[in-house]
Amino acid sequence: MRITITSFSIVLGGLLLAGPAGTFSQETTGEVWRPAPSKLQVLEQKAVDRDHLAVKCQTLEKQVSSLKGTLEDTNSQLGEYQAKDGSSRLQDLERKAIGYAAMQSTLKKRDDTIAELLVKIEEQQKLAVELQDEIDRLKAENGELLRKMNESGKSQKSLQETLEQFWLGNYEYYEVVKGDSLASIAAMPNFYNDPAKGIWIRQANQGHVKDLTNLTPGEVLIIPRFPPSGRYEF
Repeated sequence: MRITITSFSIVLGGLLLAGPAGTFSQETTGEVWRPAPSKLQVLEQKAVDRDHLAVKCQTLEKQVSSLKGTLEDTNSQLGEYQAKDGSSRLQDLERKAIGYAAMQSTLKKRDDTIAELLVKIEEQQKLAVELQDEIDRLKAENGELLRKMNESGKSQKSLQETLEQFWLGNYEYYEVVKGDSLASIAAMPNFYNDPAKGIWIRQANQGHVKDLTNLTPGEVLIIPRFPPSGRYEF
């Protein structure tokens, strides 16, 4: 039996020579400056590489399966040849013995080729896993960066609103010191300059300060701004 391996050798040789970098040939006759790719572009390219590796792995697995089938058929035929007996077929058996030795050599080469293909499949599967891990890491970094940007934007917006509310709102704050009372605070020139207006401070802080009669140093009071009308409604 004669086994033709020319087409298989050509296909296998092409696959082995192509390698992972086969699809990335590029003319380099002119040097043109290009900006460094962004993380998103790197992520997309690695996703494409991962898909290419998956397709190549599938192709190699099919070839390995086909080679295993060929080996099984050949071994079956060899078994049939060995089962034949009779002096009338002695010359035929001798001739086939020579062919058997050549076939064994061919099978050995194919076994070696299958082993090499399996190693390449394993390496490319590991590379695919590493690429996926890198993609997941970049996605996580990108998500964390977006989260921090959003938090930063919210923080700046909150700070701006607080400043606007403080300068344009209807109140400000005062930290109590030893000896302060609502009346003494209301009598301060930078507030109401009138101790009787302490009632405004009491009404504004009702429920926020534990004891408005006996103030504790360090407590922060809400001081309503003096309204143009001279009255303050709560």
